[in-house]
Amino acid sequence: LYRANLDGTNATYVRLYYPLPTEGSSIEGLVRAYALDVAGSRILWASDVDSDANAPLIHVSDLQGNPLENLPGSASPAGFTKGSIAFHAPSETVYWVENGSAATRLMRQQIDASAPNLVVELPTPEARVVAEMTVDPTGRVLYWRVVGSNTLHAYDMENESASSLEAPATIRG
Repeated sequence: LYRANLDGTNATYVRLYYPLPTEGSSIEGLVRAYALDVAGSRILWASDVDSDANAPLIHVSDLQGNPLENLPGSASPAGFTKGSIAFHAPSETVYWVENGSAATRLMRQQIDASAPNLVVELPTPEARVVAEMTVDPTGRVLYWRVVGSNTLHAYDMENESASSLEAPATIRG
C-alpha cells in the first residue's frame, strides 16, 4: 500500500502490521483489500491467509500502518476468503465480503462490537468473487459488483433489503 500527496508527490510505502496474540508483537500483513476511516485516522484492512496459515481477519491500523487491533470475531470461516471491504463512518461500521465456493456472504461489524453480523448470503452456483464495494453514507446503501458480472448489487441499510440491477446489453463492457 502506498500513500502520496494529491498531486502525486511524496509517494511512500506503508507497511501494514497486525497484532499477534503475544502482547507487543506484530507481523506485516498480506493485504487483500482496505478502507479508510479518515475522521478516525485509521486504515481498516482485510488480510489474506498468511504464511502461518492463520485465518484471514479484518485489522485496524493507524494511518502509518502501526497495529491497533484485530477486529474480534472477523476470522473467515472454513471455505471462505476475504474480499472487498468498506467503512460507514457515521455508524462506525465496517462491511466486508466472505467469498466461498457455494455462497458469497456480506458481513458487518461495528468497530467496538465483539462479533460480526451476517447482512445477506447470496448462494452461487459456482465460486464468485466480489470485485469492488462502496458505501453511500448519505443514502445508507452498500453497493458491490461480482467479477465477470454486469450486475450491480445494493443493500439498503435502513430497510435491510438487498436488490440487483443488471446493466442493459447496449452498455455492457
